Amino acid sequence: MKRGQAFQSFVRSDWFIIVSFKINGVSWGETNEFVLLETRKHSKDEIHFGLFYSNFPLFSRRIFRQVGGMYCFLLVVVVWVFSVCLHEYGHAWVAYRGGDTSVEEKGYLEMNPIHYAHPLTSFLLPMLFMVIGGIGLPGGAVYINRNLLRSRWWETAVSLAGPAMNLLLALAVTILLRAFLMPHYPGQVATYAMAFVLQLQIMAILFNLIPVPPLDGFGAIEPWLPGEWQNTLRPAANYGLFILVLLFWKVPILNDAFWSCVDGISNSLGVNAELGDQGLQLFRHAIEFWKQS
Repeated sequence: MKRGQAFQSFVRSDWFIIVSFKINGVSWGETNEFVLLETRKHSKDEIHFGLFYSNFPLFSRRIFRQVGGMYCFLLVVVVWVFSVCLHEYGHAWVAYRGGDTSVEEKGYLEMNPIHYAHPLTSFLLPMLFMVIGGIGLPGGAVYINRNLLRSRWWETAVSLAGPAMNLLLALAVTILLRAFLMPHYPGQVATYAMAFVLQLQIMAILFNLIPVPPLDGFGAIEPWLPGEWQNTLRPAANYGLFILVLLFWKVPILNDAFWSCVDGISNSLGVNAELGDQGLQLFRHAIEFWKQS
């Protein structure tokens, strides 16, 4: 009961504990209409602990979306911040190995979000992308002194190291989903949220590999371009990202093709893309809820 009272005070005063049972395979009480907090299982017998709103006989889907959306939002943002750190750490670690030891002095090897933060690229743009289109950008910023790198190969490796970290995280999330969340917690907010995180990592990889400045895809090929091409294309780093944002926003066929690639990769990894879509919807519901508050 203390658990219920503690959660009550955290959410609002008119929430109540609801308990449903599944005994010998027979359910007593609805378990799909309220937020599932905990399941205690013994053989085929289950006790489900959840919440419902006092004005409704059962926990309505609208309330589920609000509470589930806030939980999903927090979980996705926390993992996204971690992915920002991992992405930028990858750039910095390879740069350090390649000759730019200044990254250590700048704190880039500490996995501290503060060192990677940039008001525009770290927070505003990635949040905007996720809200309007669900596209995940790594969002951080590290400054590499490429003049200190030993060769063009190191310059290319530094650029590709960030997406490589997103790939490693995507594989780790896939293992978590397939080995634990999907078989043991199907239909749970955490499963939807982590499936959306997987999609965000896939998007970050694909988007970053587009060879347009200032993205990593361009950084990987830039050292191999003729000098005059580099001088011509380098200024595009100031507006290249905004042009891509506009294209994805205004050209439906481009946006649809990108999403189809993301869904196809997610499905090929054994994670149904519809789970990620559910996570995206919950994420957006949290935004809508806070707008109306």
